[in-house]
Amino acid sequence: MADQDESETANLINTESEPEPVQAHTIDTLFKSLGECERFQFIFFPLAYFPFLPPAWVVYFMIFGSYNPGWKCHDKLKLNTTETLEYFNNINISTNHDVYSFIGNETSGSSCEAMQLCTNWTFNDEASTIVTEWGLVCSEYWVAPLIFSIQTVGALMGTFCSGYVGDRFGRKFSVHGSAAILVVTNLIAIFSVSWKMYAVIRFFIGFGSGGILTSVAVYTFEFIPGWWRACVGTFPFWNLATLTFGVCVVALKNWRHIHIATAIISLMAFLPVIWLPESLRFLTVHGKLD
Repeated sequence: MADQDESETANLINTESEPEPVQAHTIDTLFKSLGECERFQFIFFPLAYFPFLPPAWVVYFMIFGSYNPGWKCHDKLKLNTTETLEYFNNINISTNHDVYSFIGNETSGSSCEAMQLCTNWTFNDEASTIVTEWGLVCSEYWVAPLIFSIQTVGALMGTFCSGYVGDRFGRKFSVHGSAAILVVTNLIAIFSVSWKMYAVIRFFIGFGSGGILTSVAVYTFEFIPGWWRACVGTFPFWNLATLTFGVCVVALKNWRHIHIATAIISLMAFLPVIWLPESLRFLTVHGKLD
């Protein structure tokens, strides 16, 4: 009987001394245990997702940048002959025998032929684009699509590198590092002296855009509870970015000024890096749990 009591006492002591098993948590269950969306998430989401806006501006910029507003011929002497005057009158938009305006169709054979006949011509002042800056019409028409293709290659390279950088240094570093690239490259772009220099800069602008697009959604959704991700994912942020870019183009109509505006919003996307936390999964994988 005494041996039985001693055995039960020993079992009781062992049971009390054994630590309770610790429940393992995933990131999602951790957020669920802490509660649903709180003030942190409502502040975090717009700040963390704002870097999504500059890449949209970068993509749509080339639509504006390759726009040809048309041109005018101011050469009165060259138009003095009846044959030349009749030719111009047949293909112009409006004629007053002093200034001849042509639509912005740089592939039009008649427009290019008219341009060769005119020794004193200027682009219409409707907008200042890379086409008007470097005369990318007629024989140089292929340059603008080439620059757009170079930017696309840069974006592709940015997506590849962003994944590695995010795993190696953190998604916060990947997103805001790419935003910093957009700040610098857009400011450098306004000092371009040739379309070749500009094409190189557009490659790095595309690189920064690709880096943001790859990581920003993943980084943001890590801090959003599971049920709310579906709601956040349907937010038309790209449409909003497109709308703001359209307003910017209508207001500025100058490719250099739009680059400055893009640099400003990229800087606004970068500044929250001081406050925003690093990716929880990155910290967990690298053992930085403190």
